[in-house]
Amino acid sequence: MLRGWSALVEIAVETRGDQLRLVPLEEDGPLMRKHFLQLEGLGVRDLHFSGDDLYILAGPTMVLDGDIRIFKWAGAKPLLATNREVARFEATLTESVSLPHGRGINRAEALCNLPPGLVPGKPSWLVLYDAPGADRKDGEYTVFGDLLRHD
Repeated sequence: MLRGWSALVEIAVETRGDQLRLVPLEEDGPLMRKHFLQLEGLGVRDLHFSGDDLYILAGPTMVLDGDIRIFKWAGAKPLLATNREVARFEATLTESVSLPHGRGINRAEALCNLPPGLVPGKPSWLVLYDAPGADRKDGEYTVFGDLLRHD
């Protein structure tokens, strides 16, 4: 991380038997592209496309306490599909929501889209947490996440 920028690395792989190998992103193209995102010092914890927009779950990059937020990269899908730059910088992210966290507990770790029939109304995400606090547990085998509505 440099002055608030975090990096995403775009690669393509192919499998041969039980081995993976990098392949060019397009014919005679590079093996990887770097996308630097202005996440205000936070690291990428999870990624999720919703339509053409990319939502980025961002937080501390290690087992540290700190802000956990979801950023929106509007129009990322078509931009990534046509991008041929080996390195690009994206500063036009918007903060979508700030998530709860505590000291040593409740670090948002995963973001997933819920099937439309599961939750009526607007589309929803399930946010799951690493090191859930006592308020997120019900017995030894039950852990609660957060349900977030989105566009």
